[in-house]
Amino acid sequence: MAQCNYCNKKGIFLRVSEMGLCPNCDGPVKLCINRHIEIIQESAELVDNSKVFNTRLGRVDTIVNNLNILAEEYVSKGINIPLDIDSFKNKISVIKSQIIEAEAYNKTDDFLRKAGLAKTLNTKINNANKALLFLKELQNDFGYMNEELGIKVMRYIHDAEYQDLLLKAEKEEFKENYKKAIDKYKDVLFFLAKDDIDDNLQRDIIQNIQNKIDTLSTNLKK
Repeated sequence: MAQCNYCNKKGIFLRVSEMGLCPNCDGPVKLCINRHIEIIQESAELVDNSKVFNTRLGRVDTIVNNLNILAEEYVSKGINIPLDIDSFKNKISVIKSQIIEAEAYNKTDDFLRKAGLAKTLNTKINNANKALLFLKELQNDFGYMNEELGIKVMRYIHDAEYQDLLLKAEKEEFKENYKKAIDKYKDVLFFLAKDDIDDNLQRDIIQNIQNKIDTLSTNLKK
């Protein structure tokens, strides 16, 4: 006895299509399935070609939603569709991860580029902090974590603060304001002593700063 896979109608004289659908269901169900597949294909094209992060992620979600509908409404009822849903889901999951990671690198590089062009320390730090905030948002929204990028931004902030302190000390030394220069170089030493980097890794830098202080102290006594 034939039975429709969609409406469950059955009967001795009931005819079903190659998809197991009765005459009443065959046309409408095929139309719906084809429309879902069209939406998936259109969305996949936008995912591949769009340059906008939110557009690409939105279309990924659209693809997943339509795949779920096909699986729940049709495949679960034994209706075969011309699409490997599990394979497509796995593929789109990988693509989503790639989109998020690419955005993480692009945005971080963009913020650090702006930081590098900034004239003041505050502006440099603000842009770097925007990169950290964006990485935090990706973690909260998508569970994405990238320790490498986080360390890169923190190192930039550290170097920017160090270079700013060092420049202030060098300016005072250049102007032969040795007492002020010594104080500024001591600020550099204090910064290096309190940062998160092992002093052994900064031994040469610390020693050079200490030598500067010793030399300037000698000049003051003359």
